[in-house]
Amino acid sequence: EQLGGALLALPLTLESTPRGEDFFLPPWLCSIRNVIGKDGSRASELYDNKQKKWAGKNFDQRRVWLRVQLPAQVLPATLTGAVLTMDVEFHGFDLEFLSVEGKELTVSQSLSNPVGVQTISIDQSDMLQLDADGGLLIVLQAAAGKEQTEKGKRDKDYTWHIKDLSLQLRGQRLAP
Repeated sequence: EQLGGALLALPLTLESTPRGEDFFLPPWLCSIRNVIGKDGSRASELYDNKQKKWAGKNFDQRRVWLRVQLPAQVLPATLTGAVLTMDVEFHGFDLEFLSVEGKELTVSQSLSNPVGVQTISIDQSDMLQLDADGGLLIVLQAAAGKEQTEKGKRDKDYTWHIKDLSLQLRGQRLAP
């Protein structure tokens, strides 16, 4: 018979990955933050960095810029892959994953009307480039689906919502 529960906090020390070795970062080591876009767009209210929570339903096309800072124990590094797992509801919208080259944005992957848990594998090198501080940019966009008409774009049936998003990263720590 269980009478109660307890939450334990255990101290955790991360050892540095030896240079030249591969590493894997689970979701709990990939902290996601909403950031100002390279295109100058302000940080979106779609994701609250403090509460680590996504906003509710949206009715318009939107873009959100996210950044994941890699731990110092794996830097400098090059990424070889990422797995993005999301719980989403997109009705009348496509979910697009954009690659960033300077200020140019290109749709690298797209899901049409995704609903439920979606797992996206990213292995395109243009989507795995780290910035000078060891951070990875992830750019997501809700784009109007093909079934939306100009007259019905604000229809209450055309909504989208990201409920949860997590990321796993694979890479290699670089030699000095």
